[in-house]
Amino acid sequence: MVGEGSPHRADRKRGRHRAGRRRPRPPRPEEAAARTPLRPARLARAPAAPGRPGHLASSGLALSAHEDRLTARPTAAQLVADFLATFAIVGGLVGLVYYPGRLATGAVFVALFAAALGDHRRPIIAVGVALTALCWFLGMTIAVLLDRPIF
Repeated sequence: MVGEGSPHRADRKRGRHRAGRRRPRPPRPEEAAARTPLRPARLARAPAAPGRPGHLASSGLALSAHEDRLTARPTAAQLVADFLATFAIVGGLVGLVYYPGRLATGAVFVALFAAALGDHRRPIIAVGVALTALCWFLGMTIAVLLDRPIF
């Protein structure tokens, strides 16, 4: 067939379609060692005595192997749980004055879902569960005392 015996087609299959352009080869270890200038090692400083201004613990620069997870960026699930807890708080507060059987009960379920989804150390979720439960109780009490509709 036409073109099957062409040397250009074989070069393309091998990745040589760009004649004259080659990938630079990595330097050999002896070449790399010859290029780097030799310089004396830097001497370490002596550690400062505790209580001095240069001491790490007193300056607040002490490091730890374990970071606090609350300082790390929250995950997507934690952000969604925070938003759900916020919406539950708003729903519970609205449920105080307008149909507490519908709104406040739904707000309690949304807050419990946020608690199951999010991290137990996030304060907005705990506040959401406690506040919606309180709003449900107060909303039902207000509805009964003022003879207003519950549902």
